Parts: sequence; structure tokens; C-alpha cells
Amino acid sequence: MAERDFRDVAGLLASGFNQMRLRPDTGLDARLQTIGQQRTASRAKNKTVEYLRGLDSPMGNQLAGMVETGGITGQQAYAQILELQKEQRASTKDTALIRNAIAAGFTPGTQEFQRFITSGGDIYSQESAIRAGLPKADDGMTYEFDRNEAGNITNVRMVPIEGSEAYREQQDAQRAMSEKGALETQKRTGISRSVNQILTAIEDDTSLLGTTGVYGKFAADYLPSTPARNVKNLLKSVQSNVAFNRLQEMRDASKTGGALGNVSNVELSLLMAAHGAIQQDLSKELLVENLKEIDKIMGMVEADPIAMAYYSEGKDLRGTKLDRQVKAKKGQGSGGGGASSSTATHRFNPETGKVEAIR
Repeated sequence: MAERDFRDVAGLLASGFNQMRLRPDTGLDARLQTIGQQRTASRAKNKTVEYLRGLDSPMGNQLAGMVETGGITGQQAYAQILELQKEQRASTKDTALIRNAIAAGFTPGTQEFQRFITSGGDIYSQESAIRAGLPKADDGMTYEFDRNEAGNITNVRMVPIEGSEAYREQQDAQRAMSEKGALETQKRTGISRSVNQILTAIEDDTSLLGTTGVYGKFAADYLPSTPARNVKNLLKSVQSNVAFNRLQEMRDASKTGGALGNVSNVELSLLMAAHGAIQQDLSKELLVENLKEIDKIMGMVEADPIAMAYYSEGKDLRGTKLDRQVKAKKGQGSGGGGASSSTATHRFNPETGKVEAIR
């Protein structure tokens, strides 16, 4: 049973006797309540001082003295102690994390080191467990882990180690692909450029007679300086383009010797058929459809190094190493367009918690 201060009992008796008087003191209860609150606060302060001195530390003794003199309240002293303990725990934890990170081989100041510290060391234990189940990486290669926004591992890729021969080969290949892409962007053929100019002229036309069909042909024949006349001249350039002679040669070669890269006889036949059906008096829908067919197949020719070599230079590269690479690339498909060019060999399955080989 907790001890009760006699002064509290005396206060209760005084309040009771006051109520029994014929003319009670109306302010007595309020004064007694104030006195009681002061005693409660004093007792709490004494207990706080006792606790702080019991810590037997310079900080505890200093805070106890401040509470005794009224410099701070007991609640403020407790808050100071809790904050200090929190900082001490964080400092101890950070020190241990730093030691663990260095022991794990992470270099202070690197992104991997910071990720280890931020994750509380979980990244190391998770990656270590996954690495233990992976096959040995190829020469000059290492495993790299992809993570989602929550920091969980979603994929494992085998990538070249910076400075290794595999890394230099990858850099050379990426540079060559970049240069090739920039070149191909600039080298659309004359046929493709003319076809796109015609499509733009047809789609942007707002004239009364239009640019296609019977009325469009009439405007082209008899009204100079009109969109219809522009379409007529552009169509002539496509219809008379000697490059279609080379395309016909490609079609004939494809019939006997197989596809030129990934451009087969079927595509070339469709191309030649569309080329024979781009008269201006056709309906807008049919003319646009045929022009788009030409543009699509010419795009295939321009993007295929085997077909483009035959088209631009008359070189037949079928059966070469380049030809096999082009066809193998088509067989593999485009795949998922991730940010990295390295091949993902394994994927972390969050449902099983295991790394599984990609088949």
C-alpha cells in the first residue's frame, strides 16, 4: 500500500469541516487544491532528482542540480536523458555498421558503401546469401544487383568488371552501335524522303480540290503552284527513281538465293506492287496506304545491313558472318528494353526468396 502524506489527509479534513460550517469559506477548496498540486510537483521533482543522481554520471548530476534550482522541469530533464541515450545508441550502431562495411570490402565514400550504411547492413546479408547460390562468374565478369524503389533485389545481371578485357569489348561494341545508329538516322534513302514528303503534303492539304483522286489530278495538271502540283512532282520522282531497278534485282536475287538479311522476297514483292500503284488519281486512302507500305519496307531495307549493302552498293553478303549475326539477332527477338546492355542471367524471385536462372 502506497504511503500517503498526512498533509493530504489534513487538507481533505479541512475541506470537510469547512463544508459543515454555517458560513463556509468559499475560497478554501481552491487554496487547498493549489497547495496539493504544489506538493505533488515537489514530490515528482524529488523523485526525478533521485533518479538523475542514481545514474551516477556527470550529465545526470548536472541535470539533477538544474531540476533542484528550477532551471528546468523534470520532464525536460527526462527528455534530455532520452535524447542522449538515443544518440549513444545511434553512434554505437553507426560505428558497428562502418566496421562491418569495411570488413565486407566496401570503400568509404563510394555509392555501395553508402547504400550499405543506409540499409543498416541488410544489403550485405541479402547480397551475400544470393551470391552464395550463384555459379562462378565468367572471366572478367561480376554479378550486379538491380533493386526496386524499396531497395529489394529484383534482378541479377552478369556485367564486365571495369578495366577488364570484357569491359573494353563491351565499350567498343556500344560505341560502334552508337556511331551506326547516328549514321543510319542521317541516311534515309531518297525514296523514303520523297515518300514522306508526299504523305506530309497529302495529310496537311486543306485546298478545295485536294491532292488525290480525280479532282486532285485535275488540279495538279491545270493549276500551278498548288499542293496537288507538288504531290504530282514528288510522285514522279518516286515512280521514275532508278533505285527501284536495284530493288527489282534484290527481289530476283531473293527468289533464287534466299532472303537478303531479314528482308525476304515477300516484302520486296509487296514493295514493287505498291510502287506500281501510286498514281495520283487513286483515292486518298488507297494512295496513302500504298505509300506507307513503300515507306515501311524501305525502312526494313535501310535498317538491315545485308539488304542495304545490296541496295546501295550491289554487294551480296549472304552467308557471311554478318548475315548470320543479323538473322540470329532476329531469332532472339528484341527482349525487354532495360537500362543496362548487360545480359541478365539470373532473376530474384520474391515469392520463393531464391535466385533463379533465366531460361
